[in-house]
Amino acid sequence: RPSSRDAYQRHRLFERLDEMAHFPVIWISAPAGSGKTTLASSYVAYRGGRCLWYQMDRDDTDPATFFYYVTEALKHEIPGIPLTLPLFTPEYLQGIPSFTRRFFESLFKILPENTLMVFDNYHELPDDSPLHGIIQTAFSRVPEGFTIITTSRKGPSPELSRLKANQVLGCLGWDDLRLTEEEASGIVAIRSEH
Repeated sequence: RPSSRDAYQRHRLFERLDEMAHFPVIWISAPAGSGKTTLASSYVAYRGGRCLWYQMDRDDTDPATFFYYVTEALKHEIPGIPLTLPLFTPEYLQGIPSFTRRFFESLFKILPENTLMVFDNYHELPDDSPLHGIIQTAFSRVPEGFTIITTSRKGPSPELSRLKANQVLGCLGWDDLRLTEEEASGIVAIRSEH
C-alpha cells in the first residue's frame, strides 16, 4: 500500500470510519486529488493490524490475474501462511460467481480478524470488466469482524444498491472529504517542512 508516513492525520475522518465499522464495505468516493488513497492508507496505519491492498487499474479484466494478485497480497501480508485458497483455472470460467464465493470464504477463514481489505482506484476498472461481478460477490461474503474499503472517483454503481439497502455498504463522499480550515493548514504545514 502507499506510504502514509508524511500524511496529515485526518482524525475527524478516522473517527467517521470507525463509526462506519458496522458496514462490511465502506465506499469512499470523491473527485481526483481529494485524498481518498491517502485517507485509506493513513487509516490503515492509524488502526494498525493487517491490510490486503489491491490497486485497481484499467488492465484489470482477467479474473485469473485478479485472484492471483489477491493471493500474492496475502502471502506478502502474512509470510509463511499455509495457503488453502482455491486456484482459478480455465474450467472455472463458466462458474465465476461460485468460484468467487469459495475463494473469498476461504480467504476470510485464513485472515486474522479485523484485517482490512482495500480496493483502491475502483474507477479505473473498465465498464465491461468481469471484475465488477467478482467484487460485488466478494462484498456479499464479508463476515463480521472484517471490512473492505473501496476508493473511487464515482459512487457505487446501481448494481450495488441492494447492498446499500441491506446495510452491507456504507458511503463516505465528497462532502465528508472536503478539507476543514484546520486540515488545510495542517497539510500546508507538513508540506512546508519537506
